[in-house]
Amino acid sequence: MKKYRFLIAGGGTGGHLFPGLAFAKYIKKEYPKSEILFIGTEKGIEYTEVPKNGFNLKCIDISGIKGKGIKDKLSSLFKIPSSVNHSLKILHDFQPDAVIGLGGYASGPLLLASWLGNYPAFIMEQNSVPGITNRLLSRVVYKIFTTFNYSHNYFPSGKSIKTGNPVREEILSVKRKIHQNDKFSVLVFGGSLGAKKINEVMIDVVKKLPNIYFTHQTGKLTYDIAKESYKTKKIDNVNLLTFIDNMAEAYQNADLVICRAGATSISELQVAKKASILIPFPFATDNHQVLNGKEMEESGASIMIEEKNLTSDLLIEKILYLQNNIYKLEEMEEKASSLGIENSAQRILEEISRYLSDK
Repeated sequence: MKKYRFLIAGGGTGGHLFPGLAFAKYIKKEYPKSEILFIGTEKGIEYTEVPKNGFNLKCIDISGIKGKGIKDKLSSLFKIPSSVNHSLKILHDFQPDAVIGLGGYASGPLLLASWLGNYPAFIMEQNSVPGITNRLLSRVVYKIFTTFNYSHNYFPSGKSIKTGNPVREEILSVKRKIHQNDKFSVLVFGGSLGAKKINEVMIDVVKKLPNIYFTHQTGKLTYDIAKESYKTKKIDNVNLLTFIDNMAEAYQNADLVICRAGATSISELQVAKKASILIPFPFATDNHQVLNGKEMEESGASIMIEEKNLTSDLLIEKILYLQNNIYKLEEMEEKASSLGIENSAQRILEEISRYLSDK
């Protein structure tokens, strides 16, 4: 039986981390004797989620540059040499067969160190517009695995291949729901950190739609505010959560999903066959969430509302339209399903295995 040693680097947000965790679990399923080590930072979601999912994590001292003031940018730049040296030591000690970068600043030092140390490296690019780390380091890796066709424009010719974005195995088990407009359920989430504007609007939406049941994940930052608002307005048709551990169950119970347009969320909506209303994060780098969502909207799988246009009345209008037109909801589900790639992790592992066999 084959035994691989993989270093998987990156995180910060669930959008970067969860595809890596899904891929790691697939590796262990196919090749149980393989060894996998994650690299991240103490500040990112990986610090708690990687150990929770049964994998080891080593942290490096690095921070992002994008959107920071000059002082913080300089501080981040000064950390790069030491984080690369630390990454070289990790590589020397672990001796991986391959290194996979998930994107984000935490993956940069390890991919650079892999090139310096002559270790084969790969990139998993989730978004339509790659971040600066993946753009810069795409020239020193062997292959880039993409989710959207649009992202190929940013990479060297012949290096990128569309594999789809790995999703957690439990999401693949979500079954199509039989919809009843008198028992309509809406799942709302804004990613691991939450979404302030969506949370604010939802309080009015939930109050005005008392016959619809909502599951609303707020994130930690605004949970207390939302809880107090729901309590003050005596709203009881909502299940309020800071974080959803069992996303498969949440998708299974939902007739409709309202969320950001992050790549991981979109990939999950596709394989879970869910109709959605997408509200892209307006400050995403290079506006990539809007571009992510356009493929879903243009295919008929989603309705997209840009945050600058978001009001409770508009959102209520869209929800009620789908509640009262179940045929349209089911049509959107079919479109979402047609875009999904359920064997993304398998495709990525096959590409890496082929490269390692040819070495």
